[in-house]
Amino acid sequence: MKELANPVGIKLKGFLFLLIGFAAAILIFLDEPTLKTTVLVLLAIWSFCRFYYFAFYVIEKYVDPGFKFSGLISFANYLFSRRPKIQPFDFNPARIYPVRMDTLYAPWRIEYIQSPKPELKPGLFTRIAQSSDDEANYVIVRDRTCFALLNAYPYVGGHLMVVPYKEVPDMNGLTDEELADLWKLTRRCINALRALMKADGFNVGINLGKVAGAGIADHLHIHVVPRWNGDTNFMPVIANATVLPEALKEMAAKLRAELAHGPGGQRQA
Repeated sequence: MKELANPVGIKLKGFLFLLIGFAAAILIFLDEPTLKTTVLVLLAIWSFCRFYYFAFYVIEKYVDPGFKFSGLISFANYLFSRRPKIQPFDFNPARIYPVRMDTLYAPWRIEYIQSPKPELKPGLFTRIAQSSDDEANYVIVRDRTCFALLNAYPYVGGHLMVVPYKEVPDMNGLTDEELADLWKLTRRCINALRALMKADGFNVGINLGKVAGAGIADHLHIHVVPRWNGDTNFMPVIANATVLPEALKEMAAKLRAELAHGPGGQRQA
């Protein structure tokens, strides 16, 4: 529907429909000006409005997200078309998530996605862990068994990763002590981001295995992504901005300074 790309056309079309509806209702009333006619006309208008609301919003939002309403013909086709029946163990997003999840766009990550990724031994995180150039690698803190660094291809500013020194694919490769250290450092990083960036919330997660989306599947790492109210789609779509290396260096320096204070608030040597 090409007219949907024209806001003025949408408004004119809506006004035209409204005008036609009012004109039809007035003509009916003038033909038989009774209370019964008035009530029936109002009831018909209300019923059609509710039908349209159900057809273009309720089904798409709560019943079948794959349905796109574009008129009565599309609605009729949807009702009478053969659709695959959802099996008991199929994933049905409409049932599990009645409200659609927001999409956080990060188009600048395409540089990382399309770049060649040669097999390197040792792995990337191990090489960074063994390197002394924390500034070039955006390392913001080193602990006894793990360290944290900013993601060079972040979803948002402040997107960091907490990584154990030991190169293991999942949590089973860590001792209880190492696992505790990993989560304690994650908590410190969250607190530092909250203090420095005033984040309203965080996405904290682990991708285990390539099938789960892990970019470096052989080395366990925890993603920490700060979030703000209204941040979805903001940077690339509205602000037309990306996270530049200069911004990463500045952010890393600030987080380094913030994390120089230990868990108790005392500055570490």
